[in-house]
Amino acid sequence: MVQWYASPELQSHHDHAFGTRRPGTRTLPPGHDEGSFLRVLDEFRAAIGQENVIVDDDLVNFRDPYPLFEEGFEASAGLCPSTVEEIQAILKIANQHQVPMWTCSQGKNFGYGGPAPRVAGSMVLSLQRMKRILEVNEKLAYIVVEPGVTFFDVYNHLVENKLDLWVSVPALGWGSVTLDRGHGYTISGDRQHFIGSLEVVLASGDVLRTGQWAVPNSPSAYACPNSFGPQVDGLFLQSNLGIVTKMAVALDVAPASFMGVNVYCPEVEDIAPLIDTLQIQEVVTQNLPNAWTEHKLYEGKDGRPVDNSEIGTLPAGVPSMLAVKLADYNLPADGTGAGAHIDTTLILPCEGNTVLTWFRKAKAIMEEQGVDPFIGCHVFSKYILFVQEYVFDKTSTKAREGGRKVVKALLTEAEKNGRFVETLKAAVDPNGILSPGKQGIWPLRNLVYLPLRRG
Repeated sequence: MVQWYASPELQSHHDHAFGTRRPGTRTLPPGHDEGSFLRVLDEFRAAIGQENVIVDDDLVNFRDPYPLFEEGFEASAGLCPSTVEEIQAILKIANQHQVPMWTCSQGKNFGYGGPAPRVAGSMVLSLQRMKRILEVNEKLAYIVVEPGVTFFDVYNHLVENKLDLWVSVPALGWGSVTLDRGHGYTISGDRQHFIGSLEVVLASGDVLRTGQWAVPNSPSAYACPNSFGPQVDGLFLQSNLGIVTKMAVALDVAPASFMGVNVYCPEVEDIAPLIDTLQIQEVVTQNLPNAWTEHKLYEGKDGRPVDNSEIGTLPAGVPSMLAVKLADYNLPADGTGAGAHIDTTLILPCEGNTVLTWFRKAKAIMEEQGVDPFIGCHVFSKYILFVQEYVFDKTSTKAREGGRKVVKALLTEAEKNGRFVETLKAAVDPNGILSPGKQGIWPLRNLVYLPLRRG
């Protein structure tokens, strides 16, 4: 296996996830034969170094670790640049030879395909070697990072430098800090609203900087994401319009104290009134007459303030890998098999009956396949992000088939409830080399992808 992490613990989890996958069959980029493919590989090796062009058995690191289908989303190669200049060299070659690139950072968005490309034969452009923390400003509470930086990296940096800041960590801390609309567990958990000042390499190789960073030597480069004119940062979140190589991320100032609240619902029907009576800053306690509370007081050792590492919880900004074990929940009792999960996500308004109706539908769909429903959500002031997680044994053909049925049924039900970005895609990436098909955005001018394009 490729050495992905310096941390033995994280590398062990990486090896466990990808090590159960067999190397796939050789898949060529669309429009290429074996000869042209090998010639292109030689050009990439000359540009970024032979050791940074991944092929053959090591491509297992760029497969979907939790597949519902055995084949179909195979990469032809993996490219691991470490600088903007190397990315520009890669894109020049890719444009010249019409080779699609599938960009990822750490590739740990498991349950949604991981690092695997949407178009078979794409080359995975992995940014995991770009791991620099470029600046931390304690006074203004922000950090500037490259895309290979993980939540563990940020947390360790803050602790080692005794900075009074927190990073809003997700359930698993081994992924990249940048770009994904994932959600953390501190007050800045809705992360898409706490990032800005991006550096982006476009398909042409041109470099774009957003917000105040667009102004040379601006003292507000990382402090203010606002632009004079259109705000374009959002175009590069989970998109295929460019490759983000640097980003400013807002951090939380460590609070003097904080309180976490767990609310337990005895009955499913309690969800509706709970959603309607819980506000983002207050709890209408009179509507919860049967609520019970528990508490735990954390005290610092020897009279010192409490260190969040001593609390060790996600709401205190401490990254963890504990949730990775949930993938093994439905494994056979004899210890065989390999755990996996596939996720679907739906956004709903914070309306009790709407939430309860969807919960019942999702629960019934999953129970039809004979599995316990894993349904979680992130609740914000006006909307809820619902995540349905189908946990299965990826060595079981029957379980994978059940997963396909669950996903299809959930998406069909959700669809009951535009293509503008493709026009932008055609303008900034006319050859369609950057992650074709990502988030349903396809190149308009490249007919190779027409059979894959939906709608």
